Amino acid sequence: MQNITINLIEQNILNEVLNESINNLNFKINSYDNLADFNNNLDSKKNDIIITDIKNYGFFSKKNLSIPILYLDFSIKRNEQNSINSIKCPFKLKDFVEKINITFLKSKFLNNSHNTILDYDINLNSKEICKNNLILKLTEKEIDFILFLKKKNSPQNVDSILHSVWGYSPNLETHTVETHVHRLRKKFFDTFNDNNFIKINKNGYYI
Repeated sequence: MQNITINLIEQNILNEVLNESINNLNFKINSYDNLADFNNNLDSKKNDIIITDIKNYGFFSKKNLSIPILYLDFSIKRNEQNSINSIKCPFKLKDFVEKINITFLKSKFLNNSHNTILDYDINLNSKEICKNNLILKLTEKEIDFILFLKKKNSPQNVDSILHSVWGYSPNLETHTVETHVHRLRKKFFDTFNDNNFIKINKNGYYI
């Protein structure tokens, strides 16, 4: 498995936690005390993913970096901005690692815009999935959800999907996943007459 270089900004405690588990993870970690420190080293080190507090969103949104960014959301309210790639804190380490892997996978796919999932072609730049000259537009979250299921080798339950794709806390009372899957399956059926792209069994959802 390819090593992922993570750039932690203003996250000393998280840096300590990840370093304690580093032998079991495919991560290399660069830690920076502040944004200025990161800026000074931006071009000198490998950058696969940036991880920082969501309060720094304004700073990075102006820089137009090609590096994927995962924001840590410490707020009480849920983040309703689907365009922001974030994870709700606190989180379980395994869910955090999964979110990092999804972010990295999505970034790799974007570098190669045309990818195949089952017998579909998905273009992450145009946010479209195609089959037999039929085209379906996807939302950002629909893409994240599909990539998450594609990466897994087993069905995923609602809590896992909520935390890894939406960044919500596990056991949160919400019908987000069920509603999302219902709408996405309907879109696939209406466009491709396919009711089996996203499957479900007693253990969860899978592709």
